[in-house]
Amino acid sequence: MERKAFGDMIVKELAKKYGDEVTIEFREVQKINHKALGITAQKKNNVVSPVIYLEEYFQELIKGKNIMDIVTAISSIIECIHPDPRKCYAELQDYEWIKPKLRLKVINREKNRELLCEVPHKGILDLSVIPYIVLDHRGEMSCLIRQTMLDMWKTSFEELFAQAEDNMNQMVPPSIQKMSDFMMEMLLDTSGDSDDIESDELLQMLKGESSIPATEKEMFIISNKEKLNGAYAVFYKDLLKNLAQSLNADGLFILPSSIHETLVVSGKGMNAADLRGMVQDVNQTTVSEGEYLSDNVYYYDLNSEEIRIA
Repeated sequence: MERKAFGDMIVKELAKKYGDEVTIEFREVQKINHKALGITAQKKNNVVSPVIYLEEYFQELIKGKNIMDIVTAISSIIECIHPDPRKCYAELQDYEWIKPKLRLKVINREKNRELLCEVPHKGILDLSVIPYIVLDHRGEMSCLIRQTMLDMWKTSFEELFAQAEDNMNQMVPPSIQKMSDFMMEMLLDTSGDSDDIESDELLQMLKGESSIPATEKEMFIISNKEKLNGAYAVFYKDLLKNLAQSLNADGLFILPSSIHETLVVSGKGMNAADLRGMVQDVNQTTVSEGEYLSDNVYYYDLNSEEIRIA
């Protein structure tokens, strides 16, 4: 079964279930880096119609899950739609309610030209920084900001961007971790529990034996404390400057791992072409379409304190 036929079948079954109480529509939605198929479910007298994306459910169908079980799963989401639509709509209209929920993330500009026609943004190199709203405490539920929303709030992009930038500094501070330490933690996660030693003690032992002071060949992972949409963290003021100085390096190469993090290494003895080839290979074989950031490698120059495409 193709995705379109699957979507049509889901809409048909949901329409039979809800009748005129819920309006179900099948649509294609522009997401980061790609378009996705989903359905909107709008309850009667409700101004809110969230999109339920179907790819995950389609993959379950391919693996053998019964179509009616999938319909039941989607129904449970529909039935959890905001119970008070007037309150929900009022909250979205209230800029004071929105302000502390503003965040920033960075995406590839070329792959998102159509989306950026509707979304306020700021260009950086081959990337675009866009503001969005977090709707839960973990930041996993979010909403992109459209130009029409700025008009509704009667605020400028400059004001909104400044507020989002301040929120990032205060609520989502950057994180930086040596790749060697990250690999040790991954090893512990996959090695199982030990009966003789606590995990944190084992981690300290491993670090004590194999961790060394940062060298010019050390690679670092830069993200944020939530590890979500963390690639923007590389643009935090003074972060790269402090890292370059600590490594006694004139500059740093920045490798866009995904929209969630970047990898950074001293520029000493490194070749931009080789690093670019590595990034492109990883993007083609490992990074999902929705998390892709760029095939380019960037260089931070300590003297000018600027980032450029290498």
